[in-house]
Amino acid sequence: DAKVGFEGWVAAKQDTDKEKLNESINKKTEIEKQQE
Repeated sequence: DAKVGFEGWVAAKQDTDKEKLNESINKKTEIEKQQE
């Protein structure tokens, strides 16, 4: 039970990290477009 909870927490953390990474990439892309 605790193991499943930990795995769920890790999966949720990975999803959050992916979202943050996507946001960073999107911001970077927007900045590059503005510089053109």
